Amino acid sequence: MVLPIDQATYQQIVNDRSAFRVYVDELFSQHPELFPEAWGGGYYLHDRRPSRKIPEVSIRRIRLQATETVYRVVSSFALPYMTGYAADVEKALFLRRFGD
Repeated sequence: MVLPIDQATYQQIVNDRSAFRVYVDELFSQHPELFPEAWGGGYYLHDRRPSRKIPEVSIRRIRLQATETVYRVVSSFALPYMTGYAADVEKALFLRRFGD
């Protein structure tokens, strides 16, 4: 699950369980379309582990109470599969749309 959290905020809240929960709950109230349908049934903060590809970025996992499904929560500043940072490829992706 990719959430719109800037890198500085993400680094501050990912290690603090209560701050992370408050931030995610606020995002859910503002943008429920970003979350699975079973989210309203509640969730547990499952665990936190460092990314293998970007070790300085921790990945928080959340387990839904209703379905027991575990989701990885990452911020939009990281590329899919944690291969790098979005800011590093932003300009190249913009130029790519104008041709080969």
